[in-house]
Amino acid sequence: LEALRTARPAQLCYRGPNPMNWNKSMLDDVPLHVVADPSMDLMLLEMNSLTTFPHNLTRLTCLTELWLGHNHIRTVDPEPLVAMTCLELLSLSCNEIEELPTTLSCCTELQQLICAANRLTGFKEGTLGGLENLVHLQLPYNQLESLPEDLGSLPSLRTLFANNNRIARLPERCDGLTSLEVLHLHNNCLGALTTGISSLCSLEVLWASYNSIVELPPGLEHCTSLTEIKLSHNALDDLREPDRGILKLPGLTRLHIHRNRLLEVPDRESLHQESGVADIG
Repeated sequence: LEALRTARPAQLCYRGPNPMNWNKSMLDDVPLHVVADPSMDLMLLEMNSLTTFPHNLTRLTCLTELWLGHNHIRTVDPEPLVAMTCLELLSLSCNEIEELPTTLSCCTELQQLICAANRLTGFKEGTLGGLENLVHLQLPYNQLESLPEDLGSLPSLRTLFANNNRIARLPERCDGLTSLEVLHLHNNCLGALTTGISSLCSLEVLWASYNSIVELPPGLEHCTSLTEIKLSHNALDDLREPDRGILKLPGLTRLHIHRNRLLEVPDRESLHQESGVADIG
């Protein structure tokens, strides 16, 4: 009983069904015995009391999934990421991270980066460069004022969630995002969408409600894969050319444009006949 009273939280932690599961274990650090097996490919460390990125994880060179969400991590040590060349999924959501190190670019096999609900304000140049296999990028609920320019050179990226930030501008060049299908930009500070958005040939879903967008960029009608556009709660005042180009999209079935400054709202029936839009709001 005395041993139990004096034991540190890490010694009393719940070890879960397997040695990879250390969720809810009251850890404020990662002891060596947790990372004793270098062949482990999955590590669950969510809902603990970690304040820094665990340095001992460098021992797990075969790690493909690392879950560190719901901790109190403020800084991410750049060194551990250099060794994580096999990492495919990294979850850092619900922490207090202000900046990601540029060594993240060493994780060239990374496919999913989940960094929602932190305190990110921006990215250093080169942080995302080299992540050519990145498929899903989640950055909502941070304090981002812009997105990095090298974001436009991620050829495998299919989903980008950057909603609920403070983003006022987007990268000018997007032509490298040839696989992007879903783009969430709602609840930001955008006054306009970048003209480069017209090069997103695979884009299917665009959510940009709750911004301050005055007009749409020319060429949006070239995004012929678009099926859903949400632009409600902006400052659009006209859907004549070039803005009316979105009504020419062949696959568009859902268009939300309410709560703008439109002087003329397209008639539902004529809009459906003209462009096939079934849901307009």
